[in-house]
Amino acid sequence: MNIVFISVGKLKEKWESAAFEEYAKRIGRFGTVQNIELKESRLSDSPSEGEIKSALDEEAEVILSKIPNNSAVITMCIEGKLLSSEELSEKLSDFTNNGKSTVCIVIGS
Repeated sequence: MNIVFISVGKLKEKWESAAFEEYAKRIGRFGTVQNIELKESRLSDSPSEGEIKSALDEEAEVILSKIPNNSAVITMCIEGKLLSSEELSEKLSDFTNNGKSTVCIVIGS
């Protein structure tokens, strides 16, 4: 299985990079791991709703362009459902059993 992490913004703190490297090493036993960091859209100090929407639309377009065809996609967001390690493992197994060889985990703004 190939796992592709797509995130808006860079891992800025040393602990963030260290955590990613540790998890990539653990996951790497099961396949390849790739990390794609995308440039954040810049906003003014006091952005309007239209400016925010435009920036999010731009970022979404770039994210979508990085997702390989026929990939399973997991989006991570504050409003999402929290999965245990076991539930995530089961979801990844389901993807594999349904013919998906690539899983993209998207961390967007």
